[in-house]
Amino acid sequence: MLLDSRVESIDDNGVMVNGRPIAARTVLWAAGVVASPAATWLGAEADPASRVNVSPGLSVRGLPNVFAIGSTALANAWNGTPVPGLAPAAE
Repeated sequence: MLLDSRVESIDDNGVMVNGRPIAARTVLWAAGVVASPAATWLGAEADPASRVNVSPGLSVRGLPNVFAIGSTALANAWNGTPVPGLAPAAE
């Protein structure tokens, strides 16, 4: 198992990971999702995925003139539950 590794390329021979070739006929790839470090830069409250806690108008809580959007924002859906940190939800 490789953790904290970078996939550099995939071709007919397999995959290159951290400068090391791994021979494979089939390559399956999955990646985790992590928000930008904006919460740290702003000193703002964040969830475990580093998404910035925002108001219903997407302003950063405690910084009313700063806004977070997309996968950086921890926004609530119409039913009060957090919107998932996925690209379609962020859009």
